[in-house]
Amino acid sequence: MTLIFSGQDYSEIPPTIMITILHYPLFSQETDRFHAVFHLREDHEHFIWSPHIEFHAIDLSQFMVK
Repeated sequence: MTLIFSGQDYSEIPPTIMITILHYPLFSQETDRFHAVFHLREDHEHFIWSPHIEFHAIDLSQFMVK
């Protein structure tokens, strides 16, 4: 675990990556991809808050044998 103290730069924090493994399409209206990657962006100017934060959603139902 890496600690950060007052005055230290946030770039010193190791990346935080959340991986969600699903058996159903979470975003079926938006995409047909089995792997979607998300970042936190500012709503109006669309800059990334931190390149060290990622969310992954993986839909394994596309690999199920019918």
